[in-house]
Amino acid sequence: MEQLPLISVLIPTYNVEKYISEAIESICNQTYVNLEIIIVDDCSTDTTFKILTEYAVHDKRIKLFRNKENMGIVGALNFALKQANGKFIARMDGDDISLQNRIEILYSYLALNPQIGLVGSQTETIDEFGNSINFPKWPLSEEKIYFGLKYKMSTVLHYWLARTEVYTVLNGYRIPTAEDYDFLLRLLSSGIRFTNVNQCLYKVRIRFGNTVSLQGAKQRLSASYAWKLYNERIKSGNKTDSFSSENFSRAIKCSNFSARCYQKSASFLNKAVVNKHSKIKMALYICLSLLSSPWIQGHYFYNRYKIKTL
Repeated sequence: MEQLPLISVLIPTYNVEKYISEAIESICNQTYVNLEIIIVDDCSTDTTFKILTEYAVHDKRIKLFRNKENMGIVGALNFALKQANGKFIARMDGDDISLQNRIEILYSYLALNPQIGLVGSQTETIDEFGNSINFPKWPLSEEKIYFGLKYKMSTVLHYWLARTEVYTVLNGYRIPTAEDYDFLLRLLSSGIRFTNVNQCLYKVRIRFGNTVSLQGAKQRLSASYAWKLYNERIKSGNKTDSFSSENFSRAIKCSNFSARCYQKSASFLNKAVVNKHSKIKMALYICLSLLSSPWIQGHYFYNRYKIKTL
């Protein structure tokens, strides 16, 4: 019987000691077993790397690396890509959970649809304790997926499975905090097709530590920069744009006042999620969130609404 192709799973980690065991066990226990699990610890200051070391001893599919200094998500992912030997590339975060048949279902879809370069899935959002928050619906038709990208949000979440040649064509990731959105836009302008399956295969954990931060304001600005680059490529009729580290730094420059307003806004937004069972409290916190950062957060709410209407 012919062996199924090797799939490389990329997992960047940073200070996720509370969640990393559940994340690693969920990927190690997949029904699709021909995996190499490439974990790059981005210089964690807690016990994350120690826990990972113990797992690597017991499962030889795990290839564990540790950065000497914090490289950020783009640096960690691009390093992991260089270590990958699989014919397909999967992504996972160190605080999330993959359902047991996630890889098998996504691989089967790509095997049956050779014209598709990348496929994502439906997801469940959970809180810090693993409690379900909601089941967002991601568009299924390619037309709606592509149309939704103009609202500066990913319509295929980065917990996808892609053919390795897709990463070769795009030369990996490049824009921190919006690396997945920029990746999809570059796929679109390169003519590579991507879609979602209508099955929930992944649990996305929302934590105060990874949602309420000054980094959030820069994430919104990074997405706007990625959209600007996409329009450059479309107008010029080729696959090149003006991306550079210098241009990116200028694009995400944010005043201290705007950053503080966004942080306050994001705090109110988290309170809205926590109080989702009380419509009055939830509405109040959403209003306070919008008032605290009408420009950055207001655009985000509008874009979220437009995505949901798809």
